Amino acid sequence: RGKQGWVYEYSQTGQETLVACPSGYLIVNTTRQGQHCKPCSQGTYSFDYMDNCVGSQCDDRECNPCPVGAVCCGQDRFDPVATGSVWRNARLAVGGGRQASIRRVVQCPRGHVLVRDPANITSDHCAKCPPYWFSLERGDYDTGYLVYDTERVLLNASTTPCLPCPPGSTCFGGDSIIPSEGYWAGEEMMCPGSACNAEGVCDNRLCFPAEDFNVSTGNTTARRRRGGGGDWGDG
Repeated sequence: RGKQGWVYEYSQTGQETLVACPSGYLIVNTTRQGQHCKPCSQGTYSFDYMDNCVGSQCDDRECNPCPVGAVCCGQDRFDPVATGSVWRNARLAVGGGRQASIRRVVQCPRGHVLVRDPANITSDHCAKCPPYWFSLERGDYDTGYLVYDTERVLLNASTTPCLPCPPGSTCFGGDSIIPSEGYWAGEEMMCPGSACNAEGVCDNRLCFPAEDFNVSTGNTTARRRRGGGGDWGDG
């Protein structure tokens, strides 16, 4: 019939039966007159033409609903919202004796917790630490680290795994830490007086890692600065 990816079987009498469809389509073959490959519409997806079917004769039905953490533009297009998040296909029972190949989130990028509600497969997503907070950790389903059934944990200071933005920096959420002028994020540094101005703001290009600072400073004042916290002290 010229439909790319539509697979038919023919009986000895020449009758055709649709038996397979391309990815992003569901097979509908309860009648020979109405058999076709149904494309998944926007907001849904499928990687297996037998999704949500019972037996070998499949009725007209809907594709899998897109989860919160992805954008589904129809057929088998599935684009995660959080760049760097990892998703994995799993064959799950979806009720009424039906099964479907569902894509589930298994790892999130740094600065995100992983949200998976066992009772709601469409809730899967990576929730980012909100502005003024940050995290250098990532949610991982296989280890159970930073995995929650709701992102509401991020809204309460007593339950959030995110950390408050350190002094001397600006945090836009996730793992974003932008040091203010004269601050840097990183290892503790030792700065000779020549690297610092009268206000105590130092140029870290003229400073040294604290553990490597063994030069004689003479009458100059060596200062050290802790990355992230912005703490100062005489060296």
